[in-house]
Amino acid sequence: MSAAFPTCQDIFFTLAAGAEQVHAADAEMLAIISATDAFLISFDSGPFQIAQPGLSYQGRPDASGARPRFGQLRFRNPTAAPIDIVVQVSNGDIFDNRAIFGTGSVPVVPGVGAQFDVVQASSWVVSFAAPQAVLQSGAWNVGLTGTYLPREQVSVTISNTANLSCTATAVTLISAATAARARYVLEHLGTETMYIKTANTNNDNGIPIRPGERLEIEANGALNIRNPAAFAQTIRRAEITW
Repeated sequence: MSAAFPTCQDIFFTLAAGAEQVHAADAEMLAIISATDAFLISFDSGPFQIAQPGLSYQGRPDASGARPRFGQLRFRNPTAAPIDIVVQVSNGDIFDNRAIFGTGSVPVVPGVGAQFDVVQASSWVVSFAAPQAVLQSGAWNVGLTGTYLPREQVSVTISNTANLSCTATAVTLISAATAARARYVLEHLGTETMYIKTANTNNDNGIPIRPGERLEIEANGALNIRNPAAFAQTIRRAEITW
């Protein structure tokens, strides 16, 4: 047998809801180019099987290397809506290299009838034509709606930078609760260990901060400091908010 380039034929049609169509095709390979929903397909008089865009079908070659051929394709629509279908039948191999990553739109199909586009404009955007179910496996984080910027790119405000005198044998409020706070930086300027805590209870429970130490805390609740010494001590502070 002499070598030859593959020959192919495109078949475009709309399959009505619940309907079945038969198409003649003398070929050895079938590729589903596009479809607006999953459908059922049968080769010759074989059983129906589910078909989706991106799938291709080709029989195993026999001992001589020849592949089995089919002469008839049967399509069935199991849904209650029409399905637009494009398939390609061929003699020989067809390789699909049309997916291009970079600029433009890359169609992605996460499930039957649930297509969305990943589009690169100034940044990558995922847009859905309709609400989709999301499957979660393991831990994950969901950002707020609207524009999201990484922490390094968000404008911040530094406030409460004045030194704070901590009353002897008492609890002093460093800062009240605020949802906007990202971080609090504290430096101990005194001579005795003090304790950072969220509650205003007058005991030594809390995070110890020793003389000369600097402590960074990521919390937006109220922050207090307990000074167990018999004399007042001072801390340097800075509150960072978004």
